[in-house]
Amino acid sequence: MIVTNSKRQYSIVFGVLVLITLGAASLTEVTLLPVFAKHGVLECILITLAAVKIIMIAEYFMELHDAPRWLRGTMLTWVATTTVVLVGIVGFNSQIY
Repeated sequence: MIVTNSKRQYSIVFGVLVLITLGAASLTEVTLLPVFAKHGVLECILITLAAVKIIMIAEYFMELHDAPRWLRGTMLTWVATTTVVLVGIVGFNSQIY
């Protein structure tokens, strides 16, 4: 039995996505963390926030939560792998490790 999400749940998820977007924009425009900007931490935070947004959009608006387990696992593995690789590249290039 497939249970559909309510409009209230979609509104909450959309609000969270807007807050994440505004938070990421404020981090890049104002540079609230100037100490971390030199070492690539800010870029890693932004990449991770983008991954969270991708997962939220896929789960709720693309209805991935109703998809077969193998398809959902493949999507989440792809997002996690891409995020780890990008954070690794940024961290290696900025000598964060």
